[in-house]
Amino acid sequence: MSAGPCTAPAKSKGGAPCNKTTGTQETPLGIRCYKHLPKGHKPAPARPPVKSPRTPQELQRNLTWAMDRASTGDLSAAQANAYKAVASVWLRNYQLVASTAVNAALDALVSVFEVMAHMTVPGSQLQAHAAALAAMRRVCDTLFALTSLRTSADEPEPAAAVLADEEDLTPEPDADYGQRIV
Repeated sequence: MSAGPCTAPAKSKGGAPCNKTTGTQETPLGIRCYKHLPKGHKPAPARPPVKSPRTPQELQRNLTWAMDRASTGDLSAAQANAYKAVASVWLRNYQLVASTAVNAALDALVSVFEVMAHMTVPGSQLQAHAAALAAMRRVCDTLFALTSLRTSADEPEPAAAVLADEEDLTPEPDADYGQRIV
């Protein structure tokens, strides 16, 4: 909101009035723009509630704060857009880091699953092993279905496709040690 043109004498204009109209305020000295406001009249700098957001929830607090300040006129449109741009970059980086971590965890889970599928199991524990193997297969498939992070054709396929050949859980006799699941 503008109170009219700034009446402060401007050094760059040889003492003539400044005449800026954007963001002027009424003061005891007359109408002043931001640059010519006395020190006591300048508002405190805008500081977000979370200095260094580490989670999306902390970033959301900052964005909510920026929207509230912008709606009341305490934050300029340029500052609000700057907060939005920083938030966009932060979220893209967060998503990249998170997807890398999730992919590494899923790869590790598939590796554990493959090792477990080729273990030699004593006959007395065969049913428990087969049940654990089936439960792990369901978990892998659910995780891959929930995280649609693998979109490239050259990346490994989900656990269901990798382990499709191992659907047969019938035990094979092993001469050295109980039964073997392949």
